[in-house]
Amino acid sequence: MLWLTARGATLGLPGMKTSSYAEIQCPGGNPAPWRGAEEKRPGFINYFMGRDRRNWHTDVPQYGRVRYRDVYRGIDLVFYGGPPNLEYDFDLAPGADPLRTSIAFVGARNVSLDADGSLVLDIGDAQLRNLPPRITQEGKRVEGHWTLRGKYRAGS
Repeated sequence: MLWLTARGATLGLPGMKTSSYAEIQCPGGNPAPWRGAEEKRPGFINYFMGRDRRNWHTDVPQYGRVRYRDVYRGIDLVFYGGPPNLEYDFDLAPGADPLRTSIAFVGARNVSLDADGSLVLDIGDAQLRNLPPRITQEGKRVEGHWTLRGKYRAGS
């Protein structure tokens, strides 16, 4: 599950305890990026949370993508897809510095890289895998990989 709010994104595992969540952050980025929904889809969703009707939300429209604009200067973070294949991309404007992109998973017990270059997150009692990044520029594939920094530093 993914909750996209004005503060950012929170990743949760269905059926898990509240400790099974990780907040997705862009360190050093814009703390309040503009966000907007894209690719409107047919139908609506209703959320009935608890017994208090003030917490109920009905006729909520569905969208295929949510864009957080300018998380870094000239760089958007876009979430799309659906269970079980949530995906996210950094979308760079011409001239934007790709080395500025960074993502943190606050609340993960451990973050590591496996043999195929996937990013592995230990969240609660489960593991989530983020496949190696796919990077394209002007329609052509560009080399890229995950690099661990800070608390979770990868060896060279």
